[in-house]
Amino acid sequence: SLIGLSTSVLYKYGDAIISKYAAACSAAVLLVLEIVVWRLPTSSTNIIGAFIVVTAAAVYLDIAVKLPPQAWPFDFPGAHAIARCAATEE
Repeated sequence: SLIGLSTSVLYKYGDAIISKYAAACSAAVLLVLEIVVWRLPTSSTNIIGAFIVVTAAAVYLDIAVKLPPQAWPFDFPGAHAIARCAATEE
């Protein structure tokens, strides 16, 4: 249930890609809590999977932070109208 709550908060307040990585990382953290706090048995596959998820998130965030900001892609119908509305609100 904690995964569902954290995922819904991330979808509401976060970016789509960051939300996916954060949801996966929260699952990895909960796996560690299951092992350490509740002493539940786990397999080596789960531990390797959690390690891969956390490593992939760290690599993505390291690369994403260094990238220059990108212009918003205008590739769908009505995108120019939405951009004009967003520009007038600022």
